[in-house]
Amino acid sequence: MKKLIIAMAAVQMALGVAAAPVANRDSAIKACLKTFPDAASPVDDKMRTFAQDDRINLEFNYMGAKLVCSVGKTSAEVEEASVMGRKFSKADLKSSQEKRQSNEQAVGQIAGGNWKSFVANAKISTSKKLQNPQSARFKDLFISNVDEQPTLCGKIDGKNEAGAYSGYRAFYSNAASTLVAAETGQSPMFKAMVDEFCSSKFADAE
Repeated sequence: MKKLIIAMAAVQMALGVAAAPVANRDSAIKACLKTFPDAASPVDDKMRTFAQDDRINLEFNYMGAKLVCSVGKTSAEVEEASVMGRKFSKADLKSSQEKRQSNEQAVGQIAGGNWKSFVANAKISTSKKLQNPQSARFKDLFISNVDEQPTLCGKIDGKNEAGAYSGYRAFYSNAASTLVAAETGQSPMFKAMVDEFCSSKFADAE
């Protein structure tokens, strides 16, 4: 068996094919902590949550919640995860990581007093919620920073199908989400989100 493995490795080298990464428990823990930095106390989950036998499944305490992190034995990457029973695909995790990185960048910009890029990106995200994004106009803009979640708050207006402006509506935009009030008025959910994210004015914006 050992000779066979050596022979296969030699063939791979001769063909210029890099050997695929192989995960063990320690490398699986590192992969999970890279994706979930606040995870702690890993224990083996075996196949209770994810049934694939080509995975290393680890259960963590994730800020008081149960996290199960599933790492591919050949990819050595997090393939799936489950937080409090809710499952997330690799694509979901990538999107979440990108949002976290975007928020960390925004926090740094706000702390350094350079928030023009943050405001510009938030405006673009909010404009895309309109029927005619190119017609977007803003007013009463300010930056709120609740629990290190920089948020652009204010009002936005845009043209409708008839080509007329439909009136200013409240909105908020941050790395986690962007919402614009409906033309018929603010829903209870929207009002609750605005009250949460826009409650700590940090600076006026343009």
